Amino acid sequence: MSGVTATIGLVADLFVGLRPVGQPQIARILEDTPSPEQLQTASFPMLAIELSNDDEHLWEQEAIGAPGLARHDYTLKIFLFTGAPGTGTPIPQLHTRTIAWIQPIAEKLFSDLTLAAGVTFMGDGGGAYLFKYRIGGIRWNDTDYYGLIFTLPVTEKHRITIA
Repeated sequence: MSGVTATIGLVADLFVGLRPVGQPQIARILEDTPSPEQLQTASFPMLAIELSNDDEHLWEQEAIGAPGLARHDYTLKIFLFTGAPGTGTPIPQLHTRTIAWIQPIAEKLFSDLTLAAGVTFMGDGGGAYLFKYRIGGIRWNDTDYYGLIFTLPVTEKHRITIA
């Protein structure tokens, strides 16, 4: 399995070239928390992927032994910034621009649930959902942006010594 940093890179790779009909291609993909400078000079849409700081993450033992089996569950947070209301783009236009991304992102994530075997699976594991999302304002470093925030559960299983 790949580990959190590598998984972020694999998810980022999925989004390269993604472009809903009538929308521009993602201008930039950041594999970490964007700095204020990166957002101020950003061309939209811009994507940022990070380990969620709003969710608990989990390591658990599945099988004792050498090697044993451990399970690592964590959540990635994916921000799709589609614009900034303060730049003169009306909220209804930002909203229309933003909702166009939801299904293409879902289709892209569903197309490779194991990230080419880089992870055991993405989603909640019980088959109930792949990701959750929220559309609307994103407050970042005292600036208002608009877009989507996705939470994407990821599970990896690791062969390690568990005594």
